[in-house]
Amino acid sequence: MLATSRAQRLIPFAIDSNKGINEVHYFLGEKENNKSSYFLEDAASEFVCQG
Repeated sequence: MLATSRAQRLIPFAIDSNKGINEVHYFLGEKENNKSSYFLEDAASEFVCQG
């Protein structure tokens, strides 16, 4: 899930792209890891996706 870093209007929907994620676990985590992108529980900002 990708959300802009200024997406303040998404916070009421439990989507907070400013929360900060661990990129290694998010992009390389296995399907069983709830911190990975497979679960879509956390949103990555455009800056996290760039590298």
